[in-house]
Amino acid sequence: MEQEYNLLLQADGYKNVQWRQFPDGTQNAFMYLESREGAAEESVFFGLQYIMKRYFQGKVVTEAKVREAEETINGLFGTRMFNTEGWEHIIDAHGGMLPISIRAVPEGLVVPAGNVMLTVENTDPQCFWLPSYIETVLGKVWYPITIASTSYRMRGIISEYVKRTGDEGTIDQRLYDNSKDGVSSNETSAIAGAAHLLSFRTTDSVAAIELLKRYYHYKGGIFTSVPGTEHISITTWGKTNEEKAMGELMQRFRSGPLSIVVDSYDLHGACRDILGTKLKSLVVRRDGNIIVRPDSGDPVEVALDVIGILGDSFGFDTNRKGFKVLKKTRISIAEATDSAVVSKLLSNLEERGLSADNIIFGTGGSAMQRVTKDSHRIAARCSSITVNGAERDVYKEPKTALWKRSKPGRLALVSDGYAYRTLRRDAVQPGEEVTAEVFSNGRLLVEHTIEDIRSRVLLRQPMRVKITNRGA
Repeated sequence: MEQEYNLLLQADGYKNVQWRQFPDGTQNAFMYLESREGAAEESVFFGLQYIMKRYFQGKVVTEAKVREAEETINGLFGTRMFNTEGWEHIIDAHGGMLPISIRAVPEGLVVPAGNVMLTVENTDPQCFWLPSYIETVLGKVWYPITIASTSYRMRGIISEYVKRTGDEGTIDQRLYDNSKDGVSSNETSAIAGAAHLLSFRTTDSVAAIELLKRYYHYKGGIFTSVPGTEHISITTWGKTNEEKAMGELMQRFRSGPLSIVVDSYDLHGACRDILGTKLKSLVVRRDGNIIVRPDSGDPVEVALDVIGILGDSFGFDTNRKGFKVLKKTRISIAEATDSAVVSKLLSNLEERGLSADNIIFGTGGSAMQRVTKDSHRIAARCSSITVNGAERDVYKEPKTALWKRSKPGRLALVSDGYAYRTLRRDAVQPGEEVTAEVFSNGRLLVEHTIEDIRSRVLLRQPMRVKITNRGA
């Protein structure tokens, strides 16, 4: 059973005193989120639907949650700071549902840096403090955006080489997610794994599959895994029985691809003497490739060495593009955390007349954890407030860090079909706006399926996309 969160306790402590800090007469606060320029050229928007469905949808404010939060926050500050009256107003006037409106671009859209991806504002003048309060949770969208963008960028790199040297129909199987044991929590694994699957189809993240089923209408049939060994699968047989272990595993998994780790003891000996000699006939007769996984050493040097050994043992086919592909075997290079390493390895293969089809990459925990909110400079900022009926622009412009300058006004993302721009909403022409209302007063207005999202990512579909309306 998924844990039920008390939304009132999901913000930083200081957010609980901001309701006292706005100008007198404030009625509306308008905030936006963007990837600021200077870190990444573009970002894949993803993860908002998960956040809205899990944390914002329905009756999320109750008397019991107010009492719990009141005790915690007032205890934290040692005096009455919690906005009891404000939260009780949400219960009395809105049945515990959040009086906010969220507008966003379609999930899966690739948005150039410096442009609005979502906006949020209150719909009840008495709740002007609410957009800032929920920003702590809403802003967590930075993580799926960053991971989705990383995998998208990796797909682009891999695609360049596969298109020149290999089978383009297999691009979405070239980066494998096996990161769960290296990330900080099950939720992290689920979110990162789901974001990765916008650009690829291979994964070991069961948590990601469950998230996509629950929040993105995944019905199965897209994503796949490969039976694989790890060191325990070999070392429990004993050092002198490595050949027996590998042979027995190939007998137990008689068809389809099978990944075998080969560096438990002697990487080169395992490839040359065991797989390439003693078990060669078994590998050749088997219905499916053996994916050889060297798990240590310099990835470029090791991959080239292993391909050379396997090529000597099993030979190569030449594909229609004139590049050599290993017979009966492939190489898996895990922990593909650095796009420079991937580019260097694929470039070395191409220079040697070897197809990119020889390599399958894996992305481990470090790829999912070596990111921060500043990897794409993602920030949520207030850009407009209404005080006593009059709108005011809000922005910051720190002289010591002008790149942190924020945008003023009530904003929207627009497109002319070729380029994106962020404009003030009062300057948007009919049919131009990309951002659309997806959440209003506790209810989800639009839901995207994982199939729709993947199509936008992989096709870079223009903004005028068809959105499935599944009003809650």
